[in-house]
Formats: sequence, C-alpha cells, structure tokens
Amino acid sequence: MKRYSVLYLLKGQYQHVPCQNLSDAQRIVDLLESDPKRQAVGIYDGQNQSMHLEAAYSEDLNKKQLATIAEAVRRRDSSWYPTEQVQRVSYFA
Repeated sequence: MKRYSVLYLLKGQYQHVPCQNLSDAQRIVDLLESDPKRQAVGIYDGQNQSMHLEAAYSEDLNKKQLATIAEAVRRRDSSWYPTEQVQRVSYFA
C-alpha cells in the first residue's frame, strides 16, 4: 500500500488517491483545488498515521477523526478486486 493518501470529498463521501511520495500528494491536492466537484480535505501519512489538513477545508472533525476516516477508506479500497480476479460466489457462506 502506498504511504500517502490525498483525502477529498465527492458528493458528500470521502474518497482518496494513493500516492507514493509527498510531492505527488501535493500535486494531486493542487489539481483538486481547480475541480469544483471535489473538495480537498488533506494528506494522510500512512506510516506516521498523521493528517495534514488543507486550509480551505472547514469541517468540525479533528485530525484524529480524519485519520481514522482515511484508514477506513484505504482499507475499503484495498479490499476491492478487479473483475477478472473475482471468484465464483458460494451460496453456502
């Protein structure tokens, strides 16, 4: 899993873009600032489990809550498989 994630809001839901290094993450944040549909929240550092918030993001959540959200989004996205890897569904679970 990549170290950094850019956390953003799209249609009221948190999404993320995984990034290898901090400069790539900052570049993604700069791109998000020009997109009216997406609101950049901040950059999550998975190694240090810390969150750097963007100045334009004004929400009543603190950094610890946002770090928890970022970890959950990363786990959610890492458990998805491309369609060619999905196995046949068992009826007896």
